[in-house]
Amino acid sequence: MDIRRIVFVISFISLNVLPQSKVKAQILISDTLINSISQVELIEMMSLPIVQYGIDAYKIKYLTNDINGDESIASGLIVVPSINNCSWSLTSYLHGTETLKENAPSRLSDEASVGYFAAAIIGSVVALPDYLGLGDSPGFHPYIHSETEASASLDMLRATREFCENHAINLNDDLFIFGYSQGGHSTLALQKLIEEENAEEFNITASIPMAGPYDVSGVQTDLLTNGENYPAPYYLPYLILSYHNIYPELNEYDYDSIFVSPYDSILPLYFDGYHSGGEINAIMPSAPVNVLNPEFYNDFLTDSLHPFRLALEANDLTSWTPIAPINFYYCGGDQHVTYLNAIVAYEIMNNLEGVTIEQTEIGPNFDHNECAIPSITQAILTFLQQSESCNTSVTENYLPNINIVPNPATDVVTIDLKNTSYKSIDLVLIDCIGRIVTRKELNTQDNNKLNISRFNSGLYFLQLYSEGKLIETEKLIKQ
Repeated sequence: MDIRRIVFVISFISLNVLPQSKVKAQILISDTLINSISQVELIEMMSLPIVQYGIDAYKIKYLTNDINGDESIASGLIVVPSINNCSWSLTSYLHGTETLKENAPSRLSDEASVGYFAAAIIGSVVALPDYLGLGDSPGFHPYIHSETEASASLDMLRATREFCENHAINLNDDLFIFGYSQGGHSTLALQKLIEEENAEEFNITASIPMAGPYDVSGVQTDLLTNGENYPAPYYLPYLILSYHNIYPELNEYDYDSIFVSPYDSILPLYFDGYHSGGEINAIMPSAPVNVLNPEFYNDFLTDSLHPFRLALEANDLTSWTPIAPINFYYCGGDQHVTYLNAIVAYEIMNNLEGVTIEQTEIGPNFDHNECAIPSITQAILTFLQQSESCNTSVTENYLPNINIVPNPATDVVTIDLKNTSYKSIDLVLIDCIGRIVTRKELNTQDNNKLNISRFNSGLYFLQLYSEGKLIETEKLIKQ
């Protein structure tokens, strides 16, 4: 092994794998209720009748470690179903690339709605870490840094569990993890950390990384440095400046030896947590390599032991052996994070013995932004099918006498409403993407038959209404 690689590996270990206790006690600093949305409001907001619960959202602060292993403060968002008489699954959603501190989930950014959606649909306590350097966390954000993505997300799960204990919220044994873009990279990093070092604390039920740069040193860097126009050129200096702060070997380079003028003086100022990616793109050329000093760029291309290349390789997440099942979501038209990241990771892991790895193309022509909503929606619905059902009504009026048999079913379902106190009940059957497939007025004094033989196999939601008010929601499986 070359001496430079040895030195880099030693410094990487000293910075990122410092000895620490496996389980941290009392890491939750504070929690504050910042939003409450009813079931009806969420149905209207999301245009999805399959919403089962209202939600309460809490901003938390908690303790974690920074890039040097020192104790630091991080923030995040916890979203819980608004009823408290069930045992809920725990879900971790890891957000995508963000340069603005204000656009973190705990500041109720757009991605906070993913937490609302997941909690309201699945019936789950959802933890959304802001990551280091975003939200209320001090300092810079270590972008695409697998160690701190994982540690901040793991400590967020620990803080969430502590929060649930404090609020008498029961958790079952299910843990679902998913994330989009940078969050896809964070998802794999978190899974790796849990399974390799913290399996006694958490057991992952399922993992869905979506559109992430898992092969960051390979196909993703090739996309960033090929000299062609790129839709988000700020990604490249974000990576370089992040690793410049983390790895001493890269830190030895002055900005003017990395970037050409005026970018050597401008770009570091723009990655201060108060400028958006769009603002940074506006001051950059469309081909991101054009901000690089030619000597730095040529050395990077020709030297396999270049400090920037070694930093990228240290954050690849393709070569390890997962335990929990993984399904890589991607879109073929993604020009921000090439779908080849998913293909490379899948092909490597799929050749390992004893692992369950899948890949799902969400849309062959969807770009990075178009891919996000259908990917996130599909992931949540997948977790819903795997989660434990809460046997408590999602509304105030519970129907103790309702009985739906058989379930799962193939052709006819019997709905027993005998002895109910409601004078009239209407049935609405909804498929897994929120479409109403049938309506029916029920006889409240007798058994009711519902023929489902013509419907496709899958998950449905059977909802009952009385005088226009939702009184019951039940999951129904069509085989």
